[in-house]
Amino acid sequence: LEHIGAGLERMILYSYPSIVLILSALVYRKPISPGMIVCVALSYLGIFIVYGADAQTAVIGDPEQYRNGALLVLASAFCFAIYLTSSEYVLRFTQPSWFTAWAMIGASGVIAVHALIAGNIETLFGFHNGVYFYALIVALFCTALPSILKSAGIQRIGASAAGVAGSAGPMLTFLLAAILLDEVLSWRHLLGMAVVVAAITLLSRLQSRTQVQTD
Repeated sequence: LEHIGAGLERMILYSYPSIVLILSALVYRKPISPGMIVCVALSYLGIFIVYGADAQTAVIGDPEQYRNGALLVLASAFCFAIYLTSSEYVLRFTQPSWFTAWAMIGASGVIAVHALIAGNIETLFGFHNGVYFYALIVALFCTALPSILKSAGIQRIGASAAGVAGSAGPMLTFLLAAILLDEVLSWRHLLGMAVVVAAITLLSRLQSRTQVQTD
């Protein structure tokens, strides 16, 4: 987010269902139809449309930093896809709340190790009290609770279907970024967003249809 806007960040991160689809095919041997491949291609086409529109209106950093920021978010989407794909197997043997608790503990440990390596762990204790209050709210209602709900959904419908359930996320992020952060929302942004959301929604339906036929 130091290099790209919140809307583009959310749109790139929203591509993780297509990565989950590919990983599920490789790990669990789930079939991929030609229609699914078309949906994946369309989703990335929409991302490129948004990237092009956002890059022209961006005022943060140079083009190389902007590209690096987009690649960092794409790497984040890939890591999240690995988490979702592996969680489908683990959740066969454990409850969503336990799995989420251990995942959050592991993530907190990684952040602590990163702070130690970077040499700025002391800065974690030098903020105003209000910062810790808002951090607690975000941790509970924007991280832990959604993660528990996500894990419960994966346990019931699988990683591929759960990965495409939140189609409202990118649209809300774009709107809130335009309202609260004064980010530009042009017709190209709307077009790219519509292509991505439509492609992922269609992909979800194709996956559900394939799952029913397999069962």
